[in-house]
Amino acid sequence: MTRKLSLRGWLFCSLLLNAAFIIFFIVKRIYFAESGKNNPTKDYYDVWNESRNSVLKLLPIDSSDVVFIGNSITEGFPVQEMFPGVRVKNRGIGGNRSRHVKGRIDAIAKANPRKVFLDIGINDIIYNVPLDSLFQNYKEIITTFRTNTPHTRIVVQSVLPVGHTYEKFEPLVEKFNQMLKDYCNKENIVFVDIFSLLQKDGGLDSSFSYDDLHINGKAYMIWAKTIDPLVRN
Repeated sequence: MTRKLSLRGWLFCSLLLNAAFIIFFIVKRIYFAESGKNNPTKDYYDVWNESRNSVLKLLPIDSSDVVFIGNSITEGFPVQEMFPGVRVKNRGIGGNRSRHVKGRIDAIAKANPRKVFLDIGINDIIYNVPLDSLFQNYKEIITTFRTNTPHTRIVVQSVLPVGHTYEKFEPLVEKFNQMLKDYCNKENIVFVDIFSLLQKDGGLDSSFSYDDLHINGKAYMIWAKTIDPLVRN
């Protein structure tokens, strides 16, 4: 005959189960923290990068194209409409950091585009990627083009300013832009300072953004007018 557990037995089993669950979640948390998988935003943007890139790979680039490469700020740049009469392709992907761009740059370089416009870095800075690591990735991206398609003209665009919400990152943005400018001067690469055109009172002009990070039509128009001669010539 099956014996029923006493109240004390049920309490003991319950405590054991609770302890097991607590240990499980602690171990799981430690594992994911060490592997970087505890950050759903990071995982999301990795998957999003792969998904968007799988689409972009189906859209051919050729040697007469001007290609814009970057993150969501580039992705939101309506380059086809703002540069009519120019063969231009947008290869911006939202959430991209320099490692994402570095991972997908080979396919673009192999297409031997006429020019590439780079805008990379703000997501690295916001995600606390060390500037030296970001800078190294940036140089490797440029080296990929110089090695695989030396006829492609490279235009490096400054990281844009950020607004009040992200104000603690503004000094890092300025420092990184200076690193880029110095590198471009040394390597004879065209550098375009968009940062100064959109800055006001130590940050992104509030009239140019709805979220202190992404920019609106007025800002894109300033950007487009600034680089128009470089895009067309």
